[in-house]
Amino acid sequence: MEISAGSLCCLSFLLAVSATSVDAVGPRNTAALRGGAANLTCSNPAYTSPSSGAARWAEGLTTFGTQQGGIYTGPAFAKYTNFGIVSDEFPQMDLTVSDAQVEDEGTYTCTMITKQGSATLAVEIEGNEPIITLDGDSSGNPIKLTAGEQSVLRCTASGFRPAVNLEWYKDDVQITAGITEDTPIANGYAFTTSGTLTFTPTKQDDGDRLECRTTGQVVATAKTGGLTLNVQYAPIVNVDFRGGRITCLSDANPLAASKIILNGTDILVSFIISGGSVEFTPDYCNYISCNSTNTVGTGTGTFAKPICPALDAVGPSDTAVLRGDDATLTCRNPAYTSPRSGAAQWSEGPTPFATQQLGGPYTGSHFAKYTHFGIVSVVFPQMDLTVSNAQIEDEGTYTCTMITEQGSATLTVEIEGNEPIITLDGDSSGNPIELTAGEQSALKCTASGFRPAVNLEWYKDDVKITAGVFVHPVADNGDTFNASSTLIFTPKIKDDKDRLECRTTGQVVATTKIAVLTLSVQYAPVVKVAYSGGRITCLSDANPLAASHQIILNGTNIVESFNNTGGSVEFTPEYCTYISCNSTNAVGTRTGTFAKPICPAGT
Repeated sequence: MEISAGSLCCLSFLLAVSATSVDAVGPRNTAALRGGAANLTCSNPAYTSPSSGAARWAEGLTTFGTQQGGIYTGPAFAKYTNFGIVSDEFPQMDLTVSDAQVEDEGTYTCTMITKQGSATLAVEIEGNEPIITLDGDSSGNPIKLTAGEQSVLRCTASGFRPAVNLEWYKDDVQITAGITEDTPIANGYAFTTSGTLTFTPTKQDDGDRLECRTTGQVVATAKTGGLTLNVQYAPIVNVDFRGGRITCLSDANPLAASKIILNGTDILVSFIISGGSVEFTPDYCNYISCNSTNTVGTGTGTFAKPICPALDAVGPSDTAVLRGDDATLTCRNPAYTSPRSGAAQWSEGPTPFATQQLGGPYTGSHFAKYTHFGIVSVVFPQMDLTVSNAQIEDEGTYTCTMITEQGSATLTVEIEGNEPIITLDGDSSGNPIELTAGEQSALKCTASGFRPAVNLEWYKDDVKITAGVFVHPVADNGDTFNASSTLIFTPKIKDDKDRLECRTTGQVVATTKIAVLTLSVQYAPVVKVAYSGGRITCLSDANPLAASHQIILNGTNIVESFNNTGGSVEFTPEYCTYISCNSTNAVGTRTGTFAKPICPAGT
């Protein structure tokens, strides 16, 4: 089938040199854009002279034009007012349609002596660019998908005639799997076509272009809706150790936060974005890994082998551990290069309880204490003793022997006690704590539930107090101890609002505990009296505020009283007068006196 329309089609003019060199041509199905032009070609070399009615165009049974008369006019032929007949020579009689509209569609028959054939004219409407949506949302470009998770994308193309089909492409490669297409919906002369792509992206699809293209029209330009894929995926992690640095890098979308981890639990360093590196000198053999996390998930990379220190002979060192935590006593000897029975062992007192060859403690009722002990021996010169979930019963002095004795070390299990309590006369409820300036107070600090017993230190605004501190005997509770200390303290006015602390010391790994109080130093009024501009002013500084103030003349004559911090009064002396002010609060009464008498002007 040959199809042509407007400027896009070729007008087939059959210019006969002789009757034998030209074949009869009937019209062929043609498509035109709405508003464009169309041409239906028809010719017959046997038709060499015009004959009335012998050459005509008809739609169905209705003839609407002839070669001799052109297109018929009149109400019955109103449809054909934009039709025309082109007949440059007798064998030719083409039908033209200008400004083609949907109403011009039809099947038209050309007759030249005999019927040359029929052809259908289709008028196409060029619709809108398709829209791709995910869960009904068309606003995302790039569109976010998650690697490995199935997504359903919908493409909608509206305003087309005839209804189009939809094809999906990724980076110009057609997608054929996971495609569905709904029945087109008519909307007047035009149609809307919708279809879905069920798509499970991979990491490699990130940044690719996804397109939905229209097909099925002849002359209308195909329309394309396109999006860029933003494929989100969990981190792919790489961890390395060289030159004394651990490096953690991740490939992730979106970017990931990363942590370098020692032995599966100990976070060495954290990075906010992508990764980084950190210097690391191991004290013992460590397994290193890197966890990277983004909104999609967490990825982990592990270095293939443990990172171990350069092996000098090292004996165990005294070690402290919190109850419930794990402890390690390090022991190694570079002279010990191959395992030999009994040559590498751990003992408590005279009794061996573990060897390197066994990889852990002996079994049996005599060795029940050591069931949660272990030996780390990644390389022969190393034989570290580990204690998991350390308890008080695990305390002891342990000896490492590797050919020769490498040394002994004491394991201490600490218990982190309660926050200390500071009391005044047995009362711990006051904060701020009320003391009186110039009066000696005895404050007691008690810290309970610690192992080993802690020491207590006193501080005022972070300055250590050493005077007036008395330490009481430690109370033994069995597994834990209570410590107490008394501070004999005579506060001054300037100590008001200072911070008093009692801190625990003496533990190795447990967190220091601190009790904190604010000092409220109570003091009698400090009174100031002044005379200026004909006014006597009485002011006081006191804690608590002074309840009353009295301005007194010549020691006995009260001329004015005030509450709280004081006030002023006008005064014009008739004779020389001495003025003073009394201020009273809960601590006491104090008096301020003006330095000289106030006399009348001119005296």
